[in-house]
Amino acid sequence: YSGRFVDRKGIRELLQAIPTVLGELPEVRFVLIGGYGGGAEIERAWLIDALLPYRSQVHFTGWLTPSEVARWYCVADILVVPSWYEPFGMVILEGLLHGLAIAAAAVGGPAEILEHARTGILFPPRDAKELAEAVLRLAKDLPLRKRIALAGAEQLRRTWLWPALVKAMRSVYEELAPNRGSH
Repeated sequence: YSGRFVDRKGIRELLQAIPTVLGELPEVRFVLIGGYGGGAEIERAWLIDALLPYRSQVHFTGWLTPSEVARWYCVADILVVPSWYEPFGMVILEGLLHGLAIAAAAVGGPAEILEHARTGILFPPRDAKELAEAVLRLAKDLPLRKRIALAGAEQLRRTWLWPALVKAMRSVYEELAPNRGSH
């Protein structure tokens, strides 16, 4: 997870889902990046009692610089985006850029950017049980995880990087002002 620690980002549902995931796959580790302040401060504010038996498998980093966040992305396998509301979801593009398989709530930007079971696994927002199932599906199935990560990275290159965006914007301008360039 990478983002702000506020309810609308789905952080409580993620924290509720962690024991289910770790109950089935105790080798999984969760890194929660973000919040205001250091990791110990974030942990004190957000750690729930259900996570106490799993303390060694859950790490709160606190606020990090972009390069520090990128280092965590490079060692991760899955990015979880459990937001209740996400108008765009830049974190989705960051995850795709780093080759991560993504489990995201089917809302706003994530639902528009990701195609379920092809470039990500989508689950209903505010549903800790479905969130856990999405993470477990990716964590248990390495070929699926790799296939989704590769398809997501390909989609990112084809649709969301500057050359593709400039081409799309240019076609809109040409449609709005046809033949302007010929004068």
